[in-house]
Amino acid sequence: MTGELQHEASPGEIGRHLRAVVHDLNNPLAVMMGFTQLMLMDGRCEGQSRVDLEKVHSEIKRVAAVVERLHAYALSLQRRGQETPADSGCGLTDGTFPD
Repeated sequence: MTGELQHEASPGEIGRHLRAVVHDLNNPLAVMMGFTQLMLMDGRCEGQSRVDLEKVHSEIKRVAAVVERLHAYALSLQRRGQETPADSGCGLTDGTFPD
């Protein structure tokens, strides 16, 4: 690796980057969740279309749970790196990654 500077990221730096990724993932997830909820509340969604939409909504919730665990893990990395800015959480689900 001639001429390249290698940098080992601290846990705090990794946590900060992960939180940015979580933020970017949560925005479209929230929109998808909202639209599927609205469509499911609409009485015109019936039959196989409703079954399919319920499956999509369920999978969006599953992805949101993974993203929330990633957020909790990012916060734990930041704390480990002694970089703990105030945080209000993502608000989609609960869960954590193991340390």
